[in-house]
Amino acid sequence: MRYLRLGALFLAGIACQWILSSHPFLSRSTPQALLILTVALGASAGPVLGETFGFLFGLYLDAMAPDLFGMNALLLTATGYAIGAVQRQIEISSPLPQGLLVAAVSWIYMAAAALVGLVFKGQAFWLGWAALFCAPALNGLLAPLGFSLVRRLARP
Repeated sequence: MRYLRLGALFLAGIACQWILSSHPFLSRSTPQALLILTVALGASAGPVLGETFGFLFGLYLDAMAPDLFGMNALLLTATGYAIGAVQRQIEISSPLPQGLLVAAVSWIYMAAAALVGLVFKGQAFWLGWAALFCAPALNGLLAPLGFSLVRRLARP
């Protein structure tokens, strides 16, 4: 039964990301549902589930935007593992810490994406100023929904 719930979580994440990507809120800035779910899975369920879903979510993102194929899979896998590895030191019991954690991870994710682009493509991967300031805020606002979904569907 747990595998069915995890499959439903995967499909729900992909559907949310597709809907959010189809309708950008501000300029090119949209919430990153798959990043939110990866952080929530790592923080709630541990590094193995966080990195597994991070890798699968990253492959989906890479297939949808083949700018630098493999970048999202690499970064989301590392994010899921890193958050899962320090899950005992992270306070995620209420919406405020959840939102702050996801917003901070969003900025780190953008910086890492720029660095990966610089190393492998010769130019930094840059989404613009609107994405730099709006996407982490939107991710932070939607983080409690992602954590709630993970708690319902990824419980043992």
